[in-house]
Amino acid sequence: MSRGLPWAVGVLGIVLVVGGVGLFAVGNQPADVGWTAYQPLPDAYNSQLQLTFDDGPAVLWTRTSAVGAGIALFGLLVLAALAGWVVGRRSSGDSVG
Repeated sequence: MSRGLPWAVGVLGIVLVVGGVGLFAVGNQPADVGWTAYQPLPDAYNSQLQLTFDDGPAVLWTRTSAVGAGIALFGLLVLAALAGWVVGRRSSGDSVG
């Protein structure tokens, strides 16, 4: 195997992790939802669910943030596979002697 291929796989894994985290951060924004067909009546029933957390902000799971988390997870798996391959390759050379 050429020496450049493991480096390319490592760079690919890092790019996937950084891109996935960035996409997750961008997707963690509330969507703008507005009335386009009609305006609601001012005395109309309004139902809300508000959850509060004491430890800080919560994650708003949108399709974009879920895709970003999946891409970051795939990048971490690529890096873990590369690390396992490197460790296995080094340990097999030491046990031959």
